[in-house]
Amino acid sequence: MEIKKRTVKTFDEFSSCIKEFEQNSNRCNHSFDMMAFYRGHSNEEYVCQPTVFRNILGREDNMLKREDEIVKLCRRGFSCEFSHLKSDFDMLAKLQHYGAATRILDFTISPEVALYFACCDCFRGSTHNGEVIFYYTTYTSQENIGVKALSFLAQQPYRLEVDFYQKLREYLGVNYSDDKLRSIIEQHYFVIPTISNERLRRQKGVFAIFGQKIEKLPCDKQTTNLSDKYGRGQEYPGDIYRIQIPADAKKKIMEKLLKKIEDRQIRNLSNTENMKTIKSFFFPNMENEFGEISYFGDLRRDFPLGASEFNKVCFETENMCELKKIGKEVDINLKAIVGKGDQYIVVSSEEEKKVMIYTQLGEAKSERLSEIFDDIAQNDANVIIWLAPKVNEDTKFTVQWINKHSQGLKFYLMKFERSNALITYQKIL
Repeated sequence: MEIKKRTVKTFDEFSSCIKEFEQNSNRCNHSFDMMAFYRGHSNEEYVCQPTVFRNILGREDNMLKREDEIVKLCRRGFSCEFSHLKSDFDMLAKLQHYGAATRILDFTISPEVALYFACCDCFRGSTHNGEVIFYYTTYTSQENIGVKALSFLAQQPYRLEVDFYQKLREYLGVNYSDDKLRSIIEQHYFVIPTISNERLRRQKGVFAIFGQKIEKLPCDKQTTNLSDKYGRGQEYPGDIYRIQIPADAKKKIMEKLLKKIEDRQIRNLSNTENMKTIKSFFFPNMENEFGEISYFGDLRRDFPLGASEFNKVCFETENMCELKKIGKEVDINLKAIVGKGDQYIVVSSEEEKKVMIYTQLGEAKSERLSEIFDDIAQNDANVIIWLAPKVNEDTKFTVQWINKHSQGLKFYLMKFERSNALITYQKIL
């Protein structure tokens, strides 16, 4: 199957390109239910791969080894939030929405939403070309047996034992052969979800849940990518298109896109205010709850060896006293520090709670939560303190949700400022 590529430099060129692609795709064989799905990346080098398959920052392995532990941790910590869900796919979709590592990848049925994500870094001096990917493929519902099978797979240990297929048969309530179950597991599925929140509705969101090859059991789980055998794996004339957005064209395209948003008042706002308004449309209820956080200096210049060097200063007695000032609940009597890089476990003398302190020198982003959840599961931490000089809105939204819905787990998000040798902290959430 040929992957068709195109470069566009204006909003009108993008719209014409989408129209052409859709017309060409509609001429395909209609033996299957098919639909157009879009995904936008601000960097065209981004690989279409779920977070659980990606390499962990600073490590050679990925989160797939901890996939089942992430699910168990979230079910245990946020039982009230997950107890009412109708299916295991709903559970994975909710985990995906709030930043946990899953085998789900977000798509949209709106080319303009995908275009937003391809250009959203335009006012920050982006030097990367963006990309919108267009898949014309089969789709299904979350009740599909393949979707159920992959939702079950996500809850299994990294090492799949010889009884995996028997357990899967019992879970699905079918009497399929091993070969039949293997063919189901090896496919990817585009899923039209039950719309469960305003954010997903505005982004016109859909999901792709990823399968994998299974060798002779027992075997380990494996990572996969979207390829020309996407969808439900049938041989049919589907289409894949990739639309490149040059870095120097993003700003003008975004300005034209802003005019398409329902709130017409944004036309009179500055570029920064425009971005806030369009974010409030695609990410409702976030901008009104959280203010902007300023960035304090170039910490990587001061600490060229990274967070591990910064921690030597961060955990000095004088600086720990500054950390204590943020509130009684995290009044920590430092007993022990373990771990590597930017992850430290601190034991509190009060009730002997395990407190995990993460420090990083760059912006705190929600994508990092998958690593944090992994370490929570391994160390059974009760309190998490995340220190960073800058925090984006999506991360603040996610941490607030964790604190609202978790049981037995407290998450603190803090920004810090280094003034000479002293580090001062400000509690954000």
